Amino acid sequence: MRRALAPPIATPWTLPVIDTGIWATRPTPARRWTCERWLARGTVGALFGPDGVGKSLLGQQFTTCVQTGSPFLGLPVAHSDAMYITFEDDALSLEERQGAINRALGLPANVTPTLSSLVGSEHYELFDMIDGQQVPSPLYRGIAARAVSIRAGLIVLDNISHMFGGNEVVKRDVVHFLRCCDQLALETDAAVLLLGHPAKAEGSEYSGNRGWSSHVRQRWFMDFADADSGDPDARVLVRPKANLSKRGETITFRWRDWAFVADAEIPIDQRASIAANAAASGANAAFLACLRKRLQGGDGRHVGPSPGPNYAPAQFEAMPQAKGYKRDQLKAAMERLFELDAIETATFKVPGKSREITVIRERAEPPELPPRTGPEHCPRTAPNSSPELPRAHTVYKYKGSGAPEAPAPHFSPDDLDWSDSSDADDDR
Repeated sequence: MRRALAPPIATPWTLPVIDTGIWATRPTPARRWTCERWLARGTVGALFGPDGVGKSLLGQQFTTCVQTGSPFLGLPVAHSDAMYITFEDDALSLEERQGAINRALGLPANVTPTLSSLVGSEHYELFDMIDGQQVPSPLYRGIAARAVSIRAGLIVLDNISHMFGGNEVVKRDVVHFLRCCDQLALETDAAVLLLGHPAKAEGSEYSGNRGWSSHVRQRWFMDFADADSGDPDARVLVRPKANLSKRGETITFRWRDWAFVADAEIPIDQRASIAANAAASGANAAFLACLRKRLQGGDGRHVGPSPGPNYAPAQFEAMPQAKGYKRDQLKAAMERLFELDAIETATFKVPGKSREITVIRERAEPPELPPRTGPEHCPRTAPNSSPELPRAHTVYKYKGSGAPEAPAPHFSPDDLDWSDSSDADDDR
């Protein structure tokens, strides 16, 4: 009679203990940074930022800088092979972006990091769920194998929403995912940078459970610069989480010719022009903010384009929405906005009086150019490429009943406060 074999005894797990005895026999090794003070090798970091701010461009540019040893927004990097893997951009998008990056960095066209587009791929999650556990997927194994083969020092993954198959608000799911990303960083001896979006709530720096911030060793946040500056190309990169260095460092840079350039790297002779353009954009934004306050969310008091009691630049100068811009700056902004067709004039008949008054309003969208026999036009004109249909600011005539003789404006005479109208208040 044969005896049944005993089941194999599972090897018990033992706690790994660091041999601290060697610490006294050698100097402490220097930490290896992929980007000095911002991202260390063998660790996981995360870059968050709102839609359209340029996270993908920044990620590909960062990868290119590491691949070539070029400074990243003025920061020193460790020269090594690098990988950028995207789930959102196709190969043509990567090629176009790479060309702009190389031109900005002064690199030959044939110099690129390892790029991979997984748009439409069936392999999109880093880890598979088996019996309630996250295990490395074919995608994970493919990335790890490639990184080890080229000795990559950086792996940028764009973005989290595609790679993470769990629930972002469930702490256990988040921690398990990031723990597996740690495994990727340790296995490849590379820095892993995850790209992601913040929540919709104002002021959010990441989306979901706090584990997205607490578990990563470095967290970056990229944003548009101060909205009050009126400069749409200005960006800021901050480091709100830094376990391995000092937190809070800020880098200012800008989008320029389809790549990013640190402010400090812009030639001095070009900075004045950029500053002037930014100031003009800021004044334009301030003028529009004042106009909207008056006509949409304010007291409804009208303003006009010509000197007088209701002259727009004079009225706006003291408003908080003017952000400190003076009358001359607001006047210049008004002229620019007229030329841009962002604002226009509208003429109304003053209730109870025989005269008319011309006021300024924002143009919601550029209207179709009317024929010459259409509504009257304000003498203020803008440059035009067509001599037959001159671009001008349409003046809408309203009868006493309020029925329009031309398409209705964005507000009606009833929306305006006529109590301070007088014979001297003629802003036409």
